[in-house]
Amino acid sequence: MGIEPTDGHGFHPEDIIFLLKGHVKKGYKFNPAGPISESSAHFRRNPEFENQTHCVIFVMDAKTIYYGIPPAYVQKISYLQDKIKREHIPMVLILTKADQLCNEVERDITKMFWSGKVQEAVKTASEVFSIDQESIHPVKNYEVDFNIETKTNIPLLIALRQIMQYAANRVERV
Repeated sequence: MGIEPTDGHGFHPEDIIFLLKGHVKKGYKFNPAGPISESSAHFRRNPEFENQTHCVIFVMDAKTIYYGIPPAYVQKISYLQDKIKREHIPMVLILTKADQLCNEVERDITKMFWSGKVQEAVKTASEVFSIDQESIHPVKNYEVDFNIETKTNIPLLIALRQIMQYAANRVERV
């Protein structure tokens, strides 16, 4: 379940806010129709620091970004962005399937950062998600590849390193 463009589908936005703040206990079954209530057995009234989120990672198909996100989706994302920024939680966006935007990148993953289509997807994602471009990581999925490729792993590892740095920085600040 993710953030879906229509109401009643995907995570309820308030559940995500409660989750970020550490109020949702393990075992809670997310319900798109309504958020967790404070009377729920899975609601943590006084979350500890370790229960809170220290970095938010959005994952989005690069083709969806490049060819246009439905306005209702943008609306939910904007709502969440506002709440996440109020909590001062760093954000990273992983753009999956970025190699599928361009034939040249599909043939040679090392061309990803020079592709105009990938750069356009990163720029659009930055505007939609209100995330700096340096926090947006286009990557190739392991969909049909059975062999682990160093060239494919490098963008993934760069993203992971940044996520770990952002989380560590937030832990140090708080």
